[in-house]
Amino acid sequence: MHFPHHIIETAFRSLYPEKEWKYTGKIRYSGRFKGFNASISRRGTELTLSLSREWRTVDNDIVTGLAQELIGKIFKDRKKTFNIELYQAFIKKVGQYMPKTEPPVELKESFFRVNNEYFYGLMDIPNIEWCEGVNRVGYYEYGTDTISLSRELAHDTELLDYVMYHELLHKKHKFTAGPHTKTTRTRHHTTAFREDEHKYKNWQEAERKLQRLGRRKRWGVF
Repeated sequence: MHFPHHIIETAFRSLYPEKEWKYTGKIRYSGRFKGFNASISRRGTELTLSLSREWRTVDNDIVTGLAQELIGKIFKDRKKTFNIELYQAFIKKVGQYMPKTEPPVELKESFFRVNNEYFYGLMDIPNIEWCEGVNRVGYYEYGTDTISLSRELAHDTELLDYVMYHELLHKKHKFTAGPHTKTTRTRHHTTAFREDEHKYKNWQEAERKLQRLGRRKRWGVF
């Protein structure tokens, strides 16, 4: 399925009925994106929605919600709509159906250590990979069920396991978007997330080590 370019205009108008549509919308598919990743860019009056090829098989209403969420970020005026809620429900679930690849040995061992100690061995293994050239120590992608960790952690098993735990908490808790508000602003580090994070042994010392690493590399840590 190829989505028509006017889906961006439709998303905009339903998101901001009070605003005038004075843009040109374009959609392009990119092989650079994994899973269900996407982005939007604005150049003058041109809005371009870039999608992974996986989106070609997704329902139009969900893609509209994706477009609305990204448009809200562009205009720094995010709202909640039925389509955005559909999109968020979809992205929370779709990762579990993505194909899994065999992770590097060090990362697989770290996962099983953390899973057995903190999740009773019940956490399904996600895709796990080393990442290069990023400005943070690790991150979790909901749409591909992928944990990416900096190679800077390869020589510090204790710190590797702590960051693995942090990213697995993202897999566990997903995100929230304020069910009783009009905003779609997502929260990834909720109170429940922080409470679980502090259950990790010696988490204060691990945080201090991460902060030192972040300052040395000039990173945002998480």
